[in-house]
Amino acid sequence: MKIAIFENEYDTLENSFLYLNNKFYSDRLEFKNFTRSQNLEDIQLIASYSLIIIDIDLSAQSELDGFGLIRKIEFLYIQVF
Repeated sequence: MKIAIFENEYDTLENSFLYLNNKFYSDRLEFKNFTRSQNLEDIQLIASYSLIIIDIDLSAQSELDGFGLIRKIEFLYIQVF
């Protein structure tokens, strides 16, 4: 299962994700962290993830905050479906 994480301070949370993945999912989870909204170059690639975790307060260097990113993803899904 692929999980997209939008978090600019991922290093403070990484051990929690790794622990849960090992203990409960036998290391079957695949995490991809994006520190800024623009690190996901093609928004349509978000569909390849089973779960998306978004920090509402992304880095000041991020083009979009968490709310803006959620709206962009919603807009994509409205157009697709």
